[in-house]
Amino acid sequence: MKKFFMLLIVVPIICFAGNLIIDFNDTTPSSEINFLDLDYLEIIPSGFVSVPAGRFEMGQTGVEEPVHFVNMTRKYFIAKNEVTQKEWFDITGEHPSINYGVGDNYPVYRVNWYSILRYCNLRSMVEGLNPCYTINGTTNPALWGGVPTNLPEGVVNSAWDEVICDFDAKGYRMPTEAEWEYAARYNDGRTYPWGEAPYSDSLCNYSGTTTIVGSYPSGSSKLGINDMSGNVKECVWDVTGGYTSAEETDPTGAEYVLGSERVIRNGGCNADMLHYDFMKSAVRSSLNPSYTSDMFLPHDVFGFRLARTK
Repeated sequence: MKKFFMLLIVVPIICFAGNLIIDFNDTTPSSEINFLDLDYLEIIPSGFVSVPAGRFEMGQTGVEEPVHFVNMTRKYFIAKNEVTQKEWFDITGEHPSINYGVGDNYPVYRVNWYSILRYCNLRSMVEGLNPCYTINGTTNPALWGGVPTNLPEGVVNSAWDEVICDFDAKGYRMPTEAEWEYAARYNDGRTYPWGEAPYSDSLCNYSGTTTIVGSYPSGSSKLGINDMSGNVKECVWDVTGGYTSAEETDPTGAEYVLGSERVIRNGGCNADMLHYDFMKSAVRSSLNPSYTSDMFLPHDVFGFRLARTK
């Protein structure tokens, strides 16, 4: 008992709806704690926010249709920031990002969807977590072979394309498209992560080059997530496919077929150059999973943020 109360002194604590949440990133308790009413302890990994289960309308009229209900029953954490160049280097030893913002705290880019799978599993293994992705029957990226990069049109790598994600594993992974949008628009169907106000250079980065992650706190989401509009486009798990009007539960994308593309969310730092709608949280695009953004095509600056199943 003495050790438990010492923990309460050292670790910042937040109490919501009968649940004790320990957040190592917050320094101020938001309420007085009634220990008799607590249901469970939730420790939030550093750099992440907790996303509760819920139900939301995915898509937006005039932007992405049909709008449809999605039930989110799988509780998860999502990173406050896009993965940085330092975080990428610390795991892979590589510095792929050039020309559109370089520095430890800038988001990593000039990576591809396949290389993100590798990063997630490597980081999970380094931190003693169960990896989420399996290729060729193994979760060890050392046994996957080289990362396919910029394959010619019509050429596919079936082994990497048929990757399996274990959503029950506690390691790092890309969020699903639904997880990404639910976190960005939580829980009122807002048009932008910050709400309904038109985008501006005080709310998000559409400067044509990347900026240090978290540089636009006034444009963060309701859950406190940064850069969900602007900075880099973000790869997510899902195979690209059209929406239907049917209600879904924990969707993970369209059925895979050989050569499928994968979904990208967030308009990125050049969204304004392409079309203003790209700044909206419901917008989606796609890419070949082997494609690495071209250093001479700024509208293709994409990276990713991490998620973890609770």
